[in-house]
Amino acid sequence: AGRRLRNAMLKILREEGGYDNAKVTIAGISNTYTHYITTFEEYQGQRYEAASTLYGPYTLDAYLQEFGRILRDLLKDRPSETAPPPKDSVHKQISLLPPVEVDAIAVGKKFGSVVENTKDSYDNGGSETAKVLFRSANPRTNPRTQDTFLTVEHLDDKGKWHVYMTDADWDTKYIWKGGVTYLGMSFAE
Repeated sequence: AGRRLRNAMLKILREEGGYDNAKVTIAGISNTYTHYITTFEEYQGQRYEAASTLYGPYTLDAYLQEFGRILRDLLKDRPSETAPPPKDSVHKQISLLPPVEVDAIAVGKKFGSVVENTKDSYDNGGSETAKVLFRSANPRTNPRTQDTFLTVEHLDDKGKWHVYMTDADWDTKYIWKGGVTYLGMSFAE
């Protein structure tokens, strides 16, 4: 699949851009992962990689189409426009996991409230890890699809908070800890 993608982009560069000595490198720099991408023929065999191609037998064709469109736009120095995204069907998703029986919190406390806070300051060398323990519900209660379980925020000089990182950042780690199971209390750090 990678060879076909590279060759298709080379063909566009040579035929439509005049770049006869171009080299194409495929590098995933978006901090995300789309799983395996196989050729149509490989997909038919349903070996591990094919069975792990999330978007079906035409995944590579979709990549060829979209990378080709973006490359042509780059060559013609024009903004690249795409079709509108598909309809959001998050509310139609089903879960095969058993439901969370109960999520509770101590009387007078709130979900998300801090149990153990960070220190006031940290070594600028970056060797220390800031850690916060807060009251949490079971993450399966609300999987926060298209959202985040945590934010690291910065208070600016004007007293306004700005999101600095979320649980999607490499430098953060969200750890859920089931607490008093029979009471449904839990914590996250």
